[in-house]
This record gives sequence, C-alpha cells and structure tokens, in this order.
Amino acid sequence: MKKIDPYTKEEFIPKRRNQIFANSKNKTDYHNAQANELRERRAVIDKKIHSNHKLLQELLKIKDRIEIDEKILEGKGFFFNVFNHTAKYDNRLASAIYEFLYFKEKDSNKIIIIRDDRF
Repeated sequence: MKKIDPYTKEEFIPKRRNQIFANSKNKTDYHNAQANELRERRAVIDKKIHSNHKLLQELLKIKDRIEIDEKILEGKGFFFNVFNHTAKYDNRLASAIYEFLYFKEKDSNKIIIIRDDRF
C-alpha cells in the first residue's frame, strides 16, 4: 500500500504501518516549516509584548510598585492593547505582562504598575 508524503507530495511505500513521511529529512523539514510559520504569525504580538516587558523592567528596576501617567507610558512606546494574561489584584482585573500587573486607577489617568512575585 502506497502513501503520499505530506511535505513533498511524493508517493512512497512505508516501511512501518504508522510511517507518515518518506524519510526523516522530509519529517524534519515539514515540522521546521510549521514552526517557522507559527513564529512569523506570532512575531507581531511577541515583539510588542517584549518591548512592553523591557519598558516595565526599566521603569520598576528595584521597585515593586509605581504610579505613572498614561500619557507618559504612551510616549515611551507602551502598547496597552497587548498583554499575555490577566490577574486579580485588590478585587480588580489587571492586565499583565509576565511578572508585571498594570491597571488604570479609577477617576484618574494614572496607571499603577506592580511587580507580582507569584510569576
């Protein structure tokens, strides 16, 4: 019974019943191509998250909490629309980038940034 290699589309006779690719090079190339495609799709968001994380590290250096004006953060290039998780803090839902939580203070343009040791 012949099978078709999903990477090269060539016909081959499998040596094992569960063999999918004609050879190991095709298998490696197929999975590398899949991983590269996924990396490229994620790159747009990952770059922004990385940029935000570096900025938060720079702002908090040795502090655990700061308050900063929203316009200042925007001016430094912070992207408010990207984060990698949310977490509860003081009965509020905070956006988070790795170990940093941030949320807008009520009735103010201040952003509170907190280093959360749980992460």
